Amino acid sequence: MLTKREIIWLIIVIIIFEFMLALGINNNAPTISFERPLKFLVPPLILLTTVITKKIAGKHNSITVEHTLWKIQRHGLPTRAYFKKPFPLGLVLPFFLSFVTMGIIKPLTFLEFRSENLWKKRLLKEYGDYNRRRSLINESDLAFTAAWGFYSLIVLSVIGIILSFRELALYPLYYIYWNMVPWEGLDGIKLFFGSFVNWIIVLVLSIFTLGIALILV
Repeated sequence: MLTKREIIWLIIVIIIFEFMLALGINNNAPTISFERPLKFLVPPLILLTTVITKKIAGKHNSITVEHTLWKIQRHGLPTRAYFKKPFPLGLVLPFFLSFVTMGIIKPLTFLEFRSENLWKKRLLKEYGDYNRRRSLINESDLAFTAAWGFYSLIVLSVIGIILSFRELALYPLYYIYWNMVPWEGLDGIKLFFGSFVNWIIVLVLSIFTLGIALILV
C-alpha cells in the first residue's frame, strides 16, 4: 500500500517528530528528555493513521494518493515570487522552529499528498450525463480524502483519552490544527475549498475533543 518513497519520507518525518517531542525546558534551561518513553509511540501512530486512512479514502473517491514532503513554491504575493525549485518547508519549519524555541512551538506540518485520477474506476461508478462531468478529479474528491485523515486523528485522540494516554490524546489534535491551515499544499486548503462544511465540522469536533482531553487526561 505504501510506496518506497512514502516509507522513506515517513521514516525521516517520524525521526524529526520524535526529536521535537524530546525537546523541552527544565528549570529555565533547554533540555532533551526521554522520560515517559511510551510517548515516542505517538509520532508513528499519528502519521501511519492519517496516511493509511487517506490512501483508503482515495480509493473510495477514485483517486490514488501518494504522500510526500510538504513543499511550497510561492513565497509572496507578486507574480514573480516563486522559488526556482519547491522549498521543503515540511523539513525546515518543524525542525528549525521547534529547535529555536526548544520545543515550545512544535509545527506538525510535515507532509502533503498528491493524487492521480482512477478514471476507469470513476466511470464505472457513474451513469448518464453526469458521467462526463465526473470523469475528472474535482475539489470534493480531495476534500473528502483529507477529511477522512482528520476524522481518523480525532478517533485516535479519543482512544488516547480512554487509555488516559495524554500525548496520544493531545498530539493528534495538535496535528489537525497545524494541518487545517488553508496554506499551499496542506490538507487544510483541500478541505477548506473543497468542502467548507466539513472543514467547520472537523474544527468543532477537534475543539470539543481537546476540551474533554484537557479535563480528563
